[in-house]
Amino acid sequence: IVERGAQVNILPERIFKQINHQVDLRRTGLILEAFGGAQIKPEGIMKLKCKCKKVEVLADFTATERDPNLQQLKNYYVKGCPKSIKEVPDNLKVYFKLQNEIVFEEGLLFLNFRVIVPLELRKYVLNLLHEPHFGLEKTKCRARQLVYWPGLNKDIENCITKCSVCEYYQSSNVRQPLIPHQIPNLPFNKIAADICEFGGKSYLIVQDYFSRWLEILPLRNKTSEEVIGKFKSLFATHGIPKILICDNVPFGSYECTKFSKEWNFEIRTSSPRYPQSNGQAERAVQTAERILKKCKFANIDIEVALLEYRNCPITGLHVSPSQLLFSRRLRTKIPTHTKLLTPKVQENVSVELENRQNKYKHYYDRTAQPRKEFNKGDSVTICKNRVWEPATIIKKHDAPRSYLVRDSEGSILRRNSSVLPASQNDYSDIGKTVPQNEIDENLVEKEIVSKVVEDKSIVTKNGHEHNNVSSSISDSETKVTTRSGRNVKLPDRFKDSYMY
Repeated sequence: IVERGAQVNILPERIFKQINHQVDLRRTGLILEAFGGAQIKPEGIMKLKCKCKKVEVLADFTATERDPNLQQLKNYYVKGCPKSIKEVPDNLKVYFKLQNEIVFEEGLLFLNFRVIVPLELRKYVLNLLHEPHFGLEKTKCRARQLVYWPGLNKDIENCITKCSVCEYYQSSNVRQPLIPHQIPNLPFNKIAADICEFGGKSYLIVQDYFSRWLEILPLRNKTSEEVIGKFKSLFATHGIPKILICDNVPFGSYECTKFSKEWNFEIRTSSPRYPQSNGQAERAVQTAERILKKCKFANIDIEVALLEYRNCPITGLHVSPSQLLFSRRLRTKIPTHTKLLTPKVQENVSVELENRQNKYKHYYDRTAQPRKEFNKGDSVTICKNRVWEPATIIKKHDAPRSYLVRDSEGSILRRNSSVLPASQNDYSDIGKTVPQNEIDENLVEKEIVSKVVEDKSIVTKNGHEHNNVSSSISDSETKVTTRSGRNVKLPDRFKDSYMY
């Protein structure tokens, strides 16, 4: 028999020994009051599951502190609730509108068959609700069926957002409003580039932001030297652009950076793991792959397909890439009237391109949500091998929504905020135990800052170049040694790569 008027209920020793328990007693300094006012000093505390008919809860078997709010609520149920909400204490006003739905049964308070959980058991119930580590909405739905207390939803949110297991396997962020690239006013003034793999071969894909002119240039290898050679040939035909939008490898290498300075154009690299920031090049790669596949299947020359592509009108416009770049149509195998080949300057094309871009942004932003910017020291998570690991913000990068973060290994990585979920845990000191060298921006963009090459012939601490610049790493740094001690020489195709 459980007496409700005491802090503790006394069981006969024979009944206590019949309880199947494998739990050690925890020492306590509590002084318990039995029914009638008797003082009892317990030997210790242990937790056992107690079942009261259909309701099973976890309680301190020797002592459970009564919730004063629920005791007052119980008195209201027995003696009657005040008629005016002004007569109810502030901590019980939340129950005033629910008084007709509250039931007292078997020593417990229920709200529509949902147990009203006392304060001291809420943390335990939260852990039970989140034991399978379901998402926020599913956990809330489950809780609404079984339990209730004021602020239940908020407590569930705090519990899940701070859960390290859920953070480790969380989904990606909701996409943010689109920041489109500015459309240039001149052809071949701003271009996008990327490398495509097809049929065991590599191709350099280049597309003009203004005219959508597409180039598919085969590569012997993916070294910086080979890519720079293709760019030189391309620039000799169309002129040197002002801006090149590309990925980090190999365009973020030292050789490509030096080439851009010598030829007077700017290289803007996209954030690693966020190809959307170089969407023009990614779309051009899709188009190039489609052309290569169909040409191989139909046994057609790639040059013929490219010629027709450059003569086809751009979707949503009335002109083709050749008309925008050369102000004329190109002669093809298809019979064409001489009048159609006459050069004609196209006007107001930039306005039409901007209108098409704004229309796309309008529909894209309908399902996007803005996010606040991060500050130095904020805790975030980064995706590694399809799981999320803790990191902290070091500083903001020059590119929009791009940040430098430090992971648990002490490496400094560049990431876009779209792939940086904010964390409610404190990771401000993470990775600080790992020795840090001075960060080189070029290495950051290639995600190799965890081991910065300490070679003064590459970059000084002030960022200035030395005259004796070396285009490759010394032999001692590129040697690979097996477990038996044998030195392995790296293939020549890795000579432009930083091995770490």
